[in-house]
Amino acid sequence: MAALLDWEFALSGSPLIDVAHFLRYELSGSPLLEPHFSQGFQEAGGVLPPDWRQLSRIIDLSALVDTLVRAELPADVEKEIVELIHDTVKERDPQL
Repeated sequence: MAALLDWEFALSGSPLIDVAHFLRYELSGSPLLEPHFSQGFQEAGGVLPPDWRQLSRIIDLSALVDTLVRAELPADVEKEIVELIHDTVKERDPQL
């Protein structure tokens, strides 16, 4: 075997989905990954629209809501996901 591919999260969609997952907990007031992530993304050929951060957070809402329907979701994770949804709707950094 030359390689192993994990297709669990593979899909055909906006690259902002991956951006959203990667930066889900990034704080604009004390960034850890930015601007390094977006620079690397663009240098590798990725295209980011002017409002990419807001768009990626909105796109991430579907993944967050999907997580809430899991049958055996621990209470602390549920609380965290609800807070992330709330913070996105309020257009603020995660308050976790």
